[in-house]
Amino acid sequence: MPRRKKDSIDEEEEDLGDVSAIGVFVNHQMILKVFPDQSMEGDFRSAYKDFKSECLSFLKQVEEKDDLEIRNYDINDEPYTMFYSEIGDKESVFLCHGDHENGFPPTDALDLAVTGIIDSLQDATSSILKKNGGGSGNKLKPGKSKSRRSSNVGYSSLEEVFRTMDLDGNGVIDLDEFTQSLDTLGLQWKDSQIKKVFNQIDDGGEGELSFDSFMRFIMTPSNKKSWKELKRAINSSIAMPSVKAIQESNIGPELYQKKLSQMEKLVNMMEESMVEAQLPSEKQRYWKNKVLAHREFIRRHQDVVG
Repeated sequence: MPRRKKDSIDEEEEDLGDVSAIGVFVNHQMILKVFPDQSMEGDFRSAYKDFKSECLSFLKQVEEKDDLEIRNYDINDEPYTMFYSEIGDKESVFLCHGDHENGFPPTDALDLAVTGIIDSLQDATSSILKKNGGGSGNKLKPGKSKSRRSSNVGYSSLEEVFRTMDLDGNGVIDLDEFTQSLDTLGLQWKDSQIKKVFNQIDDGGEGELSFDSFMRFIMTPSNKKSWKELKRAINSSIAMPSVKAIQESNIGPELYQKKLSQMEKLVNMMEESMVEAQLPSEKQRYWKNKVLAHREFIRRHQDVVG
């Protein structure tokens, strides 16, 4: 098998793009196939053979050539990269948008796949949510993909919003994390405004936001325009689809539940990959925080689907 990929992505590295498909195998038997965007499966089949056959062909080449790490594809005039990684006893094949000559770490790829599924669920119910008053309608910056990394809809609770803003998972939000999170929530503020609001929420003057100070901010009435904008973005971000919205969506309850089940399996693999990577404690906290946020999303949405 090829050498293992590096265990984490450095902040300076290029955007990883989107994970378009994952095939998971045990002893070359497929146990899981995930297309976060379902239309991609048809696009792939139109350009090549079916995804399972292509994965098996790639795995065979991987066994025969120890230095083989990637395979390149062209789908709808867009570049895609297939790469391989072992996670426990599972052989995982990832198809990612863009050119990635060294692939990238499985934990990152699995996280991107989970956010891709969240995108598809949001897309399926967004028009219904907007019709019923959900979602804030904030526009994304040019060039930003519509995903949980840059979209303000889909969190399941205020706790999940806080944990997602707490990028390193240490239980508090510093100014850098707060700044990045505002972009995620769709707010495009100047640095001076960001610092001003951060210091207002940081009522203890500690240079970081605890969950208690975050909740005090949420619960404190204020006529300040910036506070209203931030509260509106946070409250809109936890919009949950109703059973009716799911039933009227273009995927329906059965496929909705299937996607949640796929998410759960991918999150389980994320945890397994984290352990295998033996990451430093700071990175471990970061990924544990991500896993907790994903699990809460799954739990809350499964409650809706029933």
